[in-house]
Amino acid sequence: MVRNEKQQTRSHALEKLAEQNGIRHPVYWTVSRGDVHSKYKYSGEWKDGKRHGYGVLMYGNGDKYEGEWVQNLRQGNGTYWKSEKHKLRQKYTGEWKSDRMHGFGVFYYPQGARYEGDWSHDKRHGTGRMEFGDRVSDDTSITDVSTVYDGAWCDDQRCGRGVLSLPNGDRYDGSWIADKKQGPGMYYYIKPNRVYVGEWIDGVPKCGTYEALPAEGESVSSTCSSKLPKLELIEPQRILSERVNQLRKDRDDGVRFGEGNDKELTGDSTLDSNEVCQLPEVMFDGDTLDRLENVFSSIQNREIGNGIEAKELKQLAECIEMQFDEFKAQELMVEVGITETTVLTFPECVEMLSLMNSS
Repeated sequence: MVRNEKQQTRSHALEKLAEQNGIRHPVYWTVSRGDVHSKYKYSGEWKDGKRHGYGVLMYGNGDKYEGEWVQNLRQGNGTYWKSEKHKLRQKYTGEWKSDRMHGFGVFYYPQGARYEGDWSHDKRHGTGRMEFGDRVSDDTSITDVSTVYDGAWCDDQRCGRGVLSLPNGDRYDGSWIADKKQGPGMYYYIKPNRVYVGEWIDGVPKCGTYEALPAEGESVSSTCSSKLPKLELIEPQRILSERVNQLRKDRDDGVRFGEGNDKELTGDSTLDSNEVCQLPEVMFDGDTLDRLENVFSSIQNREIGNGIEAKELKQLAECIEMQFDEFKAQELMVEVGITETTVLTFPECVEMLSLMNSS
């Protein structure tokens, strides 16, 4: 009986202590989950018996949070450390709301990756810069080079306008949906010194031009905000419009925003296989373009005007050993509003051949 009275007195005393406000000495407590008992420690400010103000919480698993609190929840500015092999590794520093990463903050991944930017309820959302943990040696610099994405995010995925820079020097500047290149964009290939400008679907280039990189100080003939590089067909108002619209429809119908990874303070720092973009089969390298131009010039010399008739596309395809489907060619001509006798310039011929291969 006496023992029960002592326990009640002690419990009552603890409750009275918890009701105090302001800065307190460290408070310890135990959280039990089955047979596992974890000890917690909090040092800092209190209000109405709750962590409120500035304080430090040591979790039962060894993790640590130091920063601002509101009604027992992490809110304001604070830093979270992860316990790994009896050492603390800084994991996140920045703004919090309702116990979640929310606002501007920096997240440090285990393998060296780092995200700095906007957050919404524990997910990357807004504008941010992600340095992936794939650093490689760069002969031109003392420091290592990693893959970097700088741009828009939505629901923990790349979405909107963004720039992806790869360690090999390649760079993509354009639109993203559900963590993949999607829509208008430019991909700069450093080794062949060329740039692809056009449409992307599911991370793959589908319809566009492949040209030499401009000299320093010059700009690419088209930006990723435009639908496609402007051509000069006989009926410019109809130039590939139906084809591009169809590509956009395919993109919208086939791709949806994926569900974000709702992992507690984890995130994702891995690269998908679509990051390093190989030259698409539907594009043409420098040697192929030279062969096409030579045949184009020889045909043009036999005809009147500044181009060749669309029916000669078959001969151009044969010179580069490209399979030519006459039925598909006819369908495409109808789609873009031309006939076999329509006169096409060299860039227009290259565009048509590219579309035939991508259809």
